[in-house]
Parts: sequence; structure tokens; C-alpha cells
Amino acid sequence: MMVQFTTGIDASIQRNTITGATRTCIEFIDNYRGAAGEGRIRITGNRVVTNEGGIPFPGALTPNAVLVGYFADRTAATDSLRVAEHVVEKVADEEQRNRCP
Repeated sequence: MMVQFTTGIDASIQRNTITGATRTCIEFIDNYRGAAGEGRIRITGNRVVTNEGGIPFPGALTPNAVLVGYFADRTAATDSLRVAEHVVEKVADEEQRNRCP
């Protein structure tokens, strides 16, 4: 899933299991606050299962999970009028165990 270049979005990505992805599974980049200050991205309770043959050393240029932030307009990250709130929370270990096949 990729969401990019929105303004004032209120998005919630919750309780998904993503399998077989060898790169970023959930990506929200360059999303901005609206004129009235709205704009919140919440990514919580998702489970990412990577391939055994995926990227051996994930990093900034080859992420292997969840990516949020500002790429095309990095100055927005430090501008409180433009930066949208990002909340990313992992699946609790007990919840993840219960969802594993």
C-alpha cells in the first residue's frame, strides 16, 4: 500500500497481515496537514511477514516494512504547519502469536 502527496488526509491502516513483500509493505510519504490543521495517519496492529529471499540488509534505500515521512519535500518534516501526525504501533506479541497460522 502506498499513499503519497495528500493534504488533510485522516487515514487508518489497522490489523492487516501482509505476506510476500520484499520491499516496503505500507508507505505513507509526503502527506501534509490541511489548512484547518487536519491530517493524521495511524498505522497500527499490522503484521508483516517477509520472504526468506527478501532484501538481506534493509536500510534507508531498501526498507522492508513500514515507511512514513517526507521524501520529496524534506523541509515539511520540521514545519509544524505542514507535517501530518504519524502514529505507527506494532502488533502486541500476544496478538501476533494468536494470528500466526
